[in-house]
Amino acid sequence: MEVSQLKEIELFQYLPDEVLEELITISSLIHLDANETLFEEGDPGETIYAVISGRLALYKEGQEIALIWQGQFFGEMAVIEEKPRSATIIASSESQLMEIPNDFFQKLLVNHHSFFSTVLTTMCQRVRGNLQDLALGYHKIKSQEQLSSQIHQIIDSSPSEILIFDFPSGRLVRSNTAAVRRLGYLPMDIQNLTIYDLIKDLSKGKFISQMDQIIAGKQNSLKFQALVNLKNDEEYITDAIIQPMGHSSESLFIAIFKDKNGSKPLNGTGENQNNYDSLTGLPNRNLVNDRIQFFQAYAERHDTLFAIIVLDIDNFKTLNEGLGPKAGDELLKLIANRLVQCLRKEDTVARLGGDEFLILLNIKEEGDASRMGKKLMRLFEQTFSIEKEEVRVGASVGIALFPYDGKDPVSLLMGADAAMHRAKEHGKRTYQFYNSSLLTKAANQLKIENALYRGLEQDEFVLYYQPKVSTKNFQIMGVEALLRWNHPEKGLVPPGEFIPVAESSRLIVPLGEWILKTACKAIKEWRDLGLNEFTVAVNISGYQFNHSNILQTVDQALKSSAIDPAGLELELTESILLDDTKGSLNRINQMRDMGLQLAIDDFGTGYSSLTYLRDLPINNLKIDRSFIHNLRHQRNLAIVKAIITLAKTLKLKTIAEGVEEEEERKLLGEMNCDQIQGYLYSRPIPHREMTALLKNSIELKNE
Repeated sequence: MEVSQLKEIELFQYLPDEVLEELITISSLIHLDANETLFEEGDPGETIYAVISGRLALYKEGQEIALIWQGQFFGEMAVIEEKPRSATIIASSESQLMEIPNDFFQKLLVNHHSFFSTVLTTMCQRVRGNLQDLALGYHKIKSQEQLSSQIHQIIDSSPSEILIFDFPSGRLVRSNTAAVRRLGYLPMDIQNLTIYDLIKDLSKGKFISQMDQIIAGKQNSLKFQALVNLKNDEEYITDAIIQPMGHSSESLFIAIFKDKNGSKPLNGTGENQNNYDSLTGLPNRNLVNDRIQFFQAYAERHDTLFAIIVLDIDNFKTLNEGLGPKAGDELLKLIANRLVQCLRKEDTVARLGGDEFLILLNIKEEGDASRMGKKLMRLFEQTFSIEKEEVRVGASVGIALFPYDGKDPVSLLMGADAAMHRAKEHGKRTYQFYNSSLLTKAANQLKIENALYRGLEQDEFVLYYQPKVSTKNFQIMGVEALLRWNHPEKGLVPPGEFIPVAESSRLIVPLGEWILKTACKAIKEWRDLGLNEFTVAVNISGYQFNHSNILQTVDQALKSSAIDPAGLELELTESILLDDTKGSLNRINQMRDMGLQLAIDDFGTGYSSLTYLRDLPINNLKIDRSFIHNLRHQRNLAIVKAIITLAKTLKLKTIAEGVEEEEERKLLGEMNCDQIQGYLYSRPIPHREMTALLKNSIELKNE
């Protein structure tokens, strides 16, 4: 578990790194198989869970009532209230959870504003008591155990000033210690005040009108800058956030104050993290379901449509790494602002988390949604100015329509998300509409993903090796390690059927670690047999390359096998090299400093740049097979010749992939291509056969 993974979870994203490192140390990771039960309704509630990956379903009395997604947390109410679990949790897919000890959970609540603010809203929404009884006074609530003393301890421990008041009377029902201390009143005096007494120049009529909007569901909270009256007749400016206490109470509201001139804001910006994203000020995931239901009610009442649009920033992780976290945050704020400006006031744009945004759009016909898709694409054709640099950003967009693609928030979100992933598969920087086949495809991918997890656990993967030989004399100069899946039912599965799923599900990281370790182990075995004069190449995917521990993974594989790093070659795609960011460049240079050989795979298929060929420590260029198969074509011949000439000028070796015919080898030889790889010499073969082939090649060389 890495700190960077926890930063992707909204509950943890504003906690300091040292706190997250401590959390990782003391928490447990739990792996659930699909359909495995975590706990059942009525079980003791002793820990809190955060979903690191996967998806879980919440069941009440045998009925599925909600889904819990990656990045969300649950279980806090049973812990806080010291009550049994109120529902059953079953994994919908293979899932990984972090189990957080109760004492550390309480520590986070007390010491960290952002954590407290997020959990407080959840408490208000999920509390199982009748919050209307708050109006009867704190002591009666306590005696009735409607809310546990632990909740009050948490509220009282918060450095934020928290007031609970009745509406429309405005009478204060309860205040925490921070509010009592800041306002200067005794606790019994505060209960004789109203919210109108505390906030100076508050127009009661206007306030009631705004609060009615919340009660009617047209607004989720009220945020404004307030001038607060203290008992000593002094005043101070505060960011005020007011929102309902929960679904079980129609008249109780909670107000949170933060002094703008004193301590730091709740999340560093003064924005309310409960329902609004702290970075961009947009509604966050907490409000999405409510907003979708509001749009649905409007569409049903007026017999119209609405579109739900999921927008994901392409390659944001790489951009963020290259720009730096501060500039990355600034980019997200600029994107949010640009999205808001391109929408109408009645539309909604929200940030779901990370680099993912959601748009809700009232429309009259499907063409309106298509026009918005095109408008969003044009929006990202313009650069963003970050720290005096112009940054070009792309986006992938998925669109689902009510009522055609679903009649509830979960179905519509799933449909839009599936369409967004289809847009990414179509090369990114585009938009796609949902259709039912996408969910069928998603279900098939989930089935493959589950099987891949099982395959890793049950050692179903093997490496095959394909030689790279001299174009002139067929001497083996290197081999490429190629992954194969020895499926228990289907037999040997080609990589084209499972690698895309491994990459989209992030399984490519543990798979990549296994490949590196296995390849290094093979190198060690061959070196021990005296087979020395060749390298072994391993493909590194874009996601694996950008993963935070790639250098550590390579280093561990080398050390565990005790081999010379020069014997290992890493094949990188052009897309990796074209991410012209400091992070990518530094990582490549660190690989060079480790003594590794580096190659560009499938050269010529991307947007090749002479700049990176000149500046990066690359050893080899692999010419893509698409040029080799049509080598007789004059254009392909000219391209291949140009690549080889360029490589010679830069003192790089060239390897032609997919060579199957003798005529292709002769033409490549005439152009001074160094090596070939393909069926002309050998198909990919298992380790034992590769060992025999290497021995034979050495014997022929020595004759």
